[in-house]
Amino acid sequence: MDFCRLLTLCLALITISSTSAQTIKCATVDLNTLLLEYHISKRVISDLEVQKAKHQSARSELNHTFTELEGQIKTLVPKLKSKNLTPSGRASLTEKYQILLRRYKSLDLKLNEPEQGEIVQIKAQIAVATRTFIDEINLVVAQYARENKYHWIIETSGVSNTQTSPLIYARDTTDITAAILAIINRDAPEEVTSP
Repeated sequence: MDFCRLLTLCLALITISSTSAQTIKCATVDLNTLLLEYHISKRVISDLEVQKAKHQSARSELNHTFTELEGQIKTLVPKLKSKNLTPSGRASLTEKYQILLRRYKSLDLKLNEPEQGEIVQIKAQIAVATRTFIDEINLVVAQYARENKYHWIIETSGVSNTQTSPLIYARDTTDITAAILAIINRDAPEEVTSP
C-alpha cells in the first residue's frame, strides 16, 4: 500500500513538473554584442581607446628616440678614442657625448618606469565605463523580461575556460539581443553616410 502511494505521488510530481516546465518562458541575450553595439558605450570606450593609443604612440616615439641616441653615442665613442683629435675637437666631442649620455639616461629611466599615470588611469576609466554600461544594459534586460513575462534570461556571451559559451543548447528559447539593442539605441543619432 505504501508503495502504491509512493508511486502515485511520483507520477503526480512528474506530471506537475512537466506541465509547469512547458509554461516557463525563457530567452537568451548576448551582453557582449550589446556592449559593443550600444551607441553610447561604443563612443565612450572608443574615445578612451584613442587616448590610450596616443599614449602608447608617444611611448613608442620615446623608444625610437632612445634607439637613435644609442646609435649616436656608439658612433661618438670611437671618435673620442681617436688619437688624431685636437684638444678643442676632443672637448667639443666630449661635451656632445655628455649631453647625449644625459638624454640617454633620462630616457632610459622614463622607459623603464612601470606604466603609471595616464595609461593606468585610462585603463581604469575603460573598466569603470564598461561596468557602468553592462549594469545599464542589465537594467533594460530585466525590464524587458518583466514586461514580456520571461521567467529566465540566459546570458550567452560569457566564455568558459573551454572557450565556448556556458550555454551550449537551449530548447524553446528566444534570442532577445536584437530587441534589447533596438531599445538601448533608440535615442542614437543617425549616422551620417558619405556619398
